[in-house]
Amino acid sequence: MGGGWRQAVGYCLGFLALHLVLGAVIPLIGDEAYYRLWASGLDWDYYDHPPIIAGMIRAGIAVFGDGPFGVRVVALLAMAGASLCVADMARTCGASPGRAVVYFNLSVLVVSVGGFATPDAPSTLFWLLATMAALRAVQGQSPGVWGLGLWAPGVRVLAWWGLAGLAAGLGIMSKFTNLFLGVGFVGWLVFSAQGRASLRGVGPYLALIAAVVPVVPLILWNVAHDGLGFERQFGRIAAGAYSVRHVAEYLALLVLLPGPVLGGLALRGVVRGHGLLLWSMGPVLAYFAYHALHAQVQANWLIVVSGGVAVLAALAVQGMAPLWHRLAVGSAAVLALAGMGLAFNPFAAMGTADNPPNQTRGWPDMLAQIPDTGWIATTDYALTGQLYARLPGRQVWAVTELYRYGFRGSFPAELCNAPGWLIEKAGTAPAQIFDQQGPVVVLNRVFGDTVLRSYHLRQVRGVRLAGLCP
Repeated sequence: MGGGWRQAVGYCLGFLALHLVLGAVIPLIGDEAYYRLWASGLDWDYYDHPPIIAGMIRAGIAVFGDGPFGVRVVALLAMAGASLCVADMARTCGASPGRAVVYFNLSVLVVSVGGFATPDAPSTLFWLLATMAALRAVQGQSPGVWGLGLWAPGVRVLAWWGLAGLAAGLGIMSKFTNLFLGVGFVGWLVFSAQGRASLRGVGPYLALIAAVVPVVPLILWNVAHDGLGFERQFGRIAAGAYSVRHVAEYLALLVLLPGPVLGGLALRGVVRGHGLLLWSMGPVLAYFAYHALHAQVQANWLIVVSGGVAVLAALAVQGMAPLWHRLAVGSAAVLALAGMGLAFNPFAAMGTADNPPNQTRGWPDMLAQIPDTGWIATTDYALTGQLYARLPGRQVWAVTELYRYGFRGSFPAELCNAPGWLIEKAGTAPAQIFDQQGPVVVLNRVFGDTVLRSYHLRQVRGVRLAGLCP
């Protein structure tokens, strides 16, 4: 499995086919259903994340219909594009493109998170596209030839710098994590000799302009909405009480998510990695280490560095005995595929926690217990998304956290005094915003013999919340 470019493309297509099949048969997880709701009202930003995932879902539904495949297909194509970027990065850095693609796609995060329609898909694509283009731009520079301030061959290098900037900006429009890629690029330009030499040309400045342009609508939207789209994500930066409880978890994620052997190879490959590649990963990993001092680092946040890790591992394995490559592939495949098989097996639930596999299960029987007349009120964003997606044609509206749903427009006035049904997670404080509330009926979402989640169903009437019904 040496892996030239043609072989790398073949691997990309193979992994894409696998994800397309899984994407068609696995029901939507909670976050996907919520982003599906975003796609019903496109906007320049949302409370939880920037807007590109909503546009991707909208495009997929327009072509392939409003099912799991339509929701996911563009995100899956984005991850295939990310695989091609990894192949090109490996080739630029002198590693095997085929090996890098295999290592990338067998990481636990790409096997799992990469198969769903979440902001991680466009975030990863544009992170790796920007890194690929920047590496190409630097590779094309020739310090011995000048022309109007551009490195020869000039136009081509300028195009790579422009693409790097544009992809970086689109990455920010996907997820604010991608801001750390810009920090890494600036760090390389300022603190490395090759980076400072690049500043004598106009390429990096063109990249900066190209990065800012896509973000302007998001900034203007936030100015008009009192910074609502920045509130949640930038609020994470504020440190709470310091604790080392989550640091060990974070260090374990760094080893386990690519697979222990691949993680070890990537560490070995650091000494051979291009400085720009290392700078593209360093700031975000450093921030997550800081974040782990006061809160948990969620595993999916690390997917943006999976491509760089794969390239470093491919660099390290060159010149080593073939056994190491086979061991890396075998161990990663066992870990990732066994994990997915366990998570989505058709026989037993993954405990009773509200994890993504459990979020896909038990809906048809539970929904059959909901009366088929009257509108539906909810108090949880994931439940709102699931009911909206699974009950087409039914009026489903959240009656709490209204700041999440401005993209939907005004609450229908005809529902203010219409009879409806309030569905809430059991154990939460009941919403006291109705003139009339009937007795509680317990609905259980069950898989096999396991109760995954209990809900309270009440008949309600007369909304008395000014934000909905003035």
